[in-house]
Amino acid sequence: MVDMGTPPSDAQSSEPTHVRFIVLGFICALSLLTYLDRVCIMRVSSMMSEELGFDTSGIQMGAVFSAFLLGYALFEVPSGWMGDVWGPRRVLTRIVLWWSAFTVLTGCVFSFEVSSAHQFVLFGYSIISSFGLLMAVRFFFGAGEAGAYPNITRVTGVWFPVRERAVAQGAVWMAARLHR
Repeated sequence: MVDMGTPPSDAQSSEPTHVRFIVLGFICALSLLTYLDRVCIMRVSSMMSEELGFDTSGIQMGAVFSAFLLGYALFEVPSGWMGDVWGPRRVLTRIVLWWSAFTVLTGCVFSFEVSSAHQFVLFGYSIISSFGLLMAVRFFFGAGEAGAYPNITRVTGVWFPVRERAVAQGAVWMAARLHR
């Protein structure tokens, strides 16, 4: 397996190898998947709301979307730092495993409510419910996926010569928008 964080030793002193294009294909696929992970829930939000018994105003699903963004925002810089310390390959592997687990956990959220005597209410919504569970899953989903793009950028910086980095980064960002 190729270590994405360190180019082959002969590539440091001579012309870059073609292996960098395989790495580029991998990080472009990763970019597409991270973007799809963020937006796919939007496509099924009305069905999820109905299935989980959420309000029809969309406020609860909006909070679920925001929980993901909050987790993502809070952990973006620490996950980028982890890539600097542990290397982007390890961190990107952690990200893929994390988002895979939380994709499964998102599908495991089921509709339930607890009795009013055992409820913890925040802003008028029961936190110990399918709503609270989905909020927690989406928050940790965002926290786990954070850092993908800083580490992908690190990979392009390591694997591509300066004259090719803008094209490589452009390919990564274009891949994130291929879902449309």
